[in-house]
Amino acid sequence: MNKDNYITLLFKKLKGDISLEEQSMLDVWTSQSADNEKLFKQVEKDWQLTEQYEAPSDIEVDVAADFKLLQQRIQQDEDIVRTVQDNLRIAHQPIGKVVGLKKNKLASRWIGWAAAAAVALAVGFWFTSQPILGDVEMLAANTKHKEHKTITLADGTIVWLNGNSQLTYPAGFKGENRMVELTGEAFFEVAKNPNQPFIINTNKSKVTVLGTSFNVRAITAESVTEVVVKTGKVRFESKEGDKQVELTPNEKGVYNAVDNTIEELVEEDMNEIAWQSGRLLFKDTPLKEVLEDLNKQFEVDIKLSNANLNTCEYSGREKMEDGITTILQTIARTFDMQVKPSGNTTFELIGGTCKK
Repeated sequence: MNKDNYITLLFKKLKGDISLEEQSMLDVWTSQSADNEKLFKQVEKDWQLTEQYEAPSDIEVDVAADFKLLQQRIQQDEDIVRTVQDNLRIAHQPIGKVVGLKKNKLASRWIGWAAAAAVALAVGFWFTSQPILGDVEMLAANTKHKEHKTITLADGTIVWLNGNSQLTYPAGFKGENRMVELTGEAFFEVAKNPNQPFIINTNKSKVTVLGTSFNVRAITAESVTEVVVKTGKVRFESKEGDKQVELTPNEKGVYNAVDNTIEELVEEDMNEIAWQSGRLLFKDTPLKEVLEDLNKQFEVDIKLSNANLNTCEYSGREKMEDGITTILQTIARTFDMQVKPSGNTTFELIGGTCKK
């Protein structure tokens, strides 16, 4: 995506008609450098100020003349002005001559148009005076329900995308960071580059690494974001950066957006990434936790009729490819239980005793 498109995305964001995919691309670009973020915040601030302005009712203005004056002040060449005008038209902001406005509402609209022109010129000037980070094409990978997809990024990083997820990423990495945006769940095996940290933005949090493998679960409908580290070290923090933890192998970070807290836990069995590894490991694990892991990984509902078995310990290595029915039958034999299915996603384990 070239720099002109980012100007358009800025205006779409300010106007409130930006799509989710476009928002992801803008977020990645904004996070690529401090200069990009600073520009966006300044443009947003200017836009908000113009919305609060009330012009005199008898104001008489010439938008075209004022627009030309703004061009002269910033001393832009014709190509930049043409880019700005094209993007203003895309953003549905008229450029033309308005004379003899008689109502506050119309006058305020003119102020919005003039402000849009001023902001656009400022953005255009900024883009021409900065190294062009925005000239990198932005790509997006999506998965459907229960669909998995593997993506190899330009730096050699490999991403396994879980179902109902989206990864937005540049075709090539420029600037001081390698920035991507994730909605849903993905496992990352990040190529090492100490001079260019790899950053994953989600709607609630941020994960920063140099080279490691880990899982990120950032489901929009869920209030918590989870990061599980398999190798290396990552910094896991809230979107604002006021809460953070550093995670090492077999550690899990859980960020709760409701109360703005991050919890650091031990994750010895690594069953959180079973969807990617294809393996479930249980070692003296309470049966209640075993069933919770199976419910999550297979998206099923397993009920235990005998609550006394909740604390019974189970050990075993299970293959995801064997399917939930086979795995449940193995567990049932261990505790002398019966498996009672109800459809394809609901099961009840009946009877049974703990084995010592």
